[in-house]
Amino acid sequence: MAGRSSVVSDRLQTPSEKSRHSSPNPLVTVTNVLMELRKWKLAFMEQHKLEVRKEREKHAACIAGLTAKMDNLKELLHTYETSNQRKDEVIVNLSQTVDRQRERLELMRTFTHWRLQHSEARKEAHSYRLQLKRKVWAGWHALVQGRRRWRRHAAPRQRRSMCTCQLTTRTRWQS
Repeated sequence: MAGRSSVVSDRLQTPSEKSRHSSPNPLVTVTNVLMELRKWKLAFMEQHKLEVRKEREKHAACIAGLTAKMDNLKELLHTYETSNQRKDEVIVNLSQTVDRQRERLELMRTFTHWRLQHSEARKEAHSYRLQLKRKVWAGWHALVQGRRRWRRHAAPRQRRSMCTCQLTTRTRWQS
């Protein structure tokens, strides 16, 4: 850099005639311009650093916001998963309850069908026994009625035959 500044300073020291009259001191002017350029350079660098820092802060804030959103979404997802697990448990419990109710209903149907058949069989057995009793009673009644008829009809016959026997024996004795 030292070699370069000497070339620049040589050029600056040989100004043209016109510029020599118009400018007060060419070396001071060049130094002032270089100083101004350095100041601008430093100002630009400082401004760039500030902008980079601001961008980093914005980026960090954005990342923090996104991280917070992501955490909230993770919590929401966890809540949904828990809710879905509970719903699944409720669905399983309800399905089991419905299955048990179906089984109960089927058992009740079977029992009712059996009870109706049993009741019908008992009615038939009772009807059969009643019919047998009626038949036996009718037979007994017929037998009793037959004996009564026989007695009713036979008693006068016996009396007649006894009377005839007595009469015949009397007549035999008397003769």
